[in-house]
Amino acid sequence: MVDRIVLKDFRNYKDLDLSLSNGLNILQGKNAQGKTNVLEAIYLCALGKSHRVANDADMIRQDCSFGQTTVYTKDHNKNGSIKMQLTRGGVKKVLIDQVPIKKMVELMGKLMVVMFSPEDLQLIKEGPVFRRKYIDTFLCQIKPSYFYNLQSYNKSLKHRNKLIIKKDNAMLDVFDQQIATYGTKIVNERKKFFDVLKPICIDQHDLLTNGENMDLDYVCSISKNYVDEEEYLRQLYNARSIDFLRGYTTKGVHRDDLSIYVYKKDARKFASQGQQRSLALSLRLSQAIAMEKYTERRPVLLLDDVLSELDNDRITYLLSILEDNQTILTSAMKVTTSTSNLSTVTFLVESGRIQRV
Repeated sequence: MVDRIVLKDFRNYKDLDLSLSNGLNILQGKNAQGKTNVLEAIYLCALGKSHRVANDADMIRQDCSFGQTTVYTKDHNKNGSIKMQLTRGGVKKVLIDQVPIKKMVELMGKLMVVMFSPEDLQLIKEGPVFRRKYIDTFLCQIKPSYFYNLQSYNKSLKHRNKLIIKKDNAMLDVFDQQIATYGTKIVNERKKFFDVLKPICIDQHDLLTNGENMDLDYVCSISKNYVDEEEYLRQLYNARSIDFLRGYTTKGVHRDDLSIYVYKKDARKFASQGQQRSLALSLRLSQAIAMEKYTERRPVLLLDDVLSELDNDRITYLLSILEDNQTILTSAMKVTTSTSNLSTVTFLVESGRIQRV
């Protein structure tokens, strides 16, 4: 859990030192006061990057050259810390328990989080990249080796695509082998995760919607079944002529998708706005449950202004299952909880300042 968060010249915070409870923490305030910035700082310390921007410099307070966020953690009476130091020049320094790390893979799994946000509708209605990110964010946190394989795959893919554009066969075999090695590990981990996720998600959606039918399918460009390296390599080789024609690699885990159905229809095309919200929420809830099933640790839940998108029944259900997780929730309106088992602390956020109510 997050015991305390300290910000220095991060977004609109000049200085912030905030202690959190192990239950529900509500950050309440008007829009553009800094509520989401606190969630972003925690997410940054968990995954090494923002969920909002690609450029680290965007998180540094205006007119400052340096920004810093530190999260102090406490799990089973064991204390720890994760510190991110950001500079305008793009150099990022990460320290775990005050010791600098050499590679970002060392950060993975130190603090596990699941982020809920209004942008989660993209999981349902937008392209495959959002659903792949949903899977990858989960697996990178619970398996640091997956993070390494994914980084290595993307580097090899970038080199291969350059050769494809040049129509250069000389080094293709080398990069095909690298892509097949890393890609096989990635796709099989994704398939294992999907086997765990699917029944959880169907069950959660049934409870959330009082019986609305939904289904999931992992769509792999290599094979419907588990994949071996030889098969992956063969698929890459057979697709070369098409790749040269199109100018990019057409086969591989970077092309995979998660198909989502409601009443056996493609949710991307046929789900209503309300159904999309429910499906996205079910996916996030399932992610949190699956994370605990994999690791026997409960992730910190970061809920960014999601209650305003839900009706009372869904709010009641969501809050009822938060009782065992530390949750940091942002809201522009007053939040009332009807469950007595949920320890709740409310903070007022105003112009980069936070005080407990």
